[in-house]
Amino acid sequence: MRLVPLSPSPPSSGASRLTPCSLARSRAGWDVFNLDYSLTFPLSLVLSRRSITFYQMIFRHLLRLRHLERVFQDTWTEHLKTPAWRRRSPYPELQAWKGRVFALRARMYDFIQQMFDFAVSEVLEVRWAELRAKLEKCETVDELLHDHDDFLNTCTNECLLTNEKLLDVRLPLSSPRSRAVERR
Repeated sequence: MRLVPLSPSPPSSGASRLTPCSLARSRAGWDVFNLDYSLTFPLSLVLSRRSITFYQMIFRHLLRLRHLERVFQDTWTEHLKTPAWRRRSPYPELQAWKGRVFALRARMYDFIQQMFDFAVSEVLEVRWAELRAKLEKCETVDELLHDHDDFLNTCTNECLLTNEKLLDVRLPLSSPRSRAVERR
C-alpha cells in the first residue's frame, strides 16, 4: 500500500511542479489521501488497475462521509461551547434563526450518517457476502473475474457513485466551496 497523488499525470512543461508542501497548502489531507496497491501477475488479473480504481472510489466516498460527519460533530461541539449560541437571544428573529441553524445542522448530520450506514451496511456488507458465496462456486478464472466485476459495478452503482445527477447533489457537500463550514 502506498499514497499516490490524485492526478498521476506529470505537469506540462510550462506548469510549475507540485511539491508536497505546495500540495499540502492547496489541498486538505482528505483530498489527497488515496490508497493504491501494486500486485504481481496472478493477483493482478483479478485486481486490475480498473478494479483498484473502483475500490479507490468507494474508499474516498466513505472517507469523505466520515470527514463530513466529523465536521458536523465539531460544529455541534463548538455551538455548545460558544456562549452566543448557548444563550437565549432577546431578539425573536435571531433566536428563530439560531433554531433553524441547529435544525439544519442536525438534518445534515443525520443525512451524512445515513449515507455512510447505507453504503456500509446495505451495500458493501451485503454485496461482499454475495461475492463470497459466488466465489465458492466458481470453477474458472473467467467466472471469478465476472463475479468480481459485477460486485464492483453493483457496489459503485448502489453507493450512488455512478449517477451524475446524484453526484451533483452529493458533491457540493464535500467540495471546497462548502469548507466554509469548517472555517467557522
